[in-house]
Amino acid sequence: MKLGPNGGLIFCMEYLVDNFDWLETELDDIGDDEYLLFDCPGQIELYSHVPAMAAVVGELQRLGFRLVSVYLLDSHFVADAPKFVSGVLCCLSAMTSLELPHVNVLTKCDLLPSRRILEEFLEADASSLRERLDAGTRPAFFRLNSSICELLEDWSMVQFLPLDPRDTDSIDEILAQVDSALQYHEDVEPRDPDNPNEDDPDDEEEAYDGEHYD
Repeated sequence: MKLGPNGGLIFCMEYLVDNFDWLETELDDIGDDEYLLFDCPGQIELYSHVPAMAAVVGELQRLGFRLVSVYLLDSHFVADAPKFVSGVLCCLSAMTSLELPHVNVLTKCDLLPSRRILEEFLEADASSLRERLDAGTRPAFFRLNSSICELLEDWSMVQFLPLDPRDTDSIDEILAQVDSALQYHEDVEPRDPDNPNEDDPDDEEEAYDGEHYD
């Protein structure tokens, strides 16, 4: 087929959509209370103008899955304002395409040379972000900068959660945000910690003493 890396990936996702019954069969073996993570490809085409991923989302929702999208943006994007805005706009494109609850995460924060840089962007509002953009562009682009920043503020997309693998609190905060979006704990049945297999029908069958009553 002579497809490049991106074209090959798009073809594979479209093939999955056309053969979604395979994935449905695989998911049938998973319990109702299980927590699933779908590690999706990073090519932005799948979340902007190619409908394959949105089709997968629709099929999963048809099966009754509650979904939340966690968008991961490398922390090196906070190195300068234009790069950060570019990443945020890609994030916005994915959010509008997938139409899911969205959690935005800045990853690899442990690799940043300074925590101060991270805090400046995490706490930035549209006005301060516009000032950063204006400082690196010609006056002819000031109105465009202003419009982009207003768009991001309207969609509340400027705020991100930092992820530092050395900081368990940052991981707990992200997980709490995802759980809240999914309303995960509201439907999970409490289990006896001394009997983790209490709902396993195979265990109940083994414990059955063999007597039969009409």
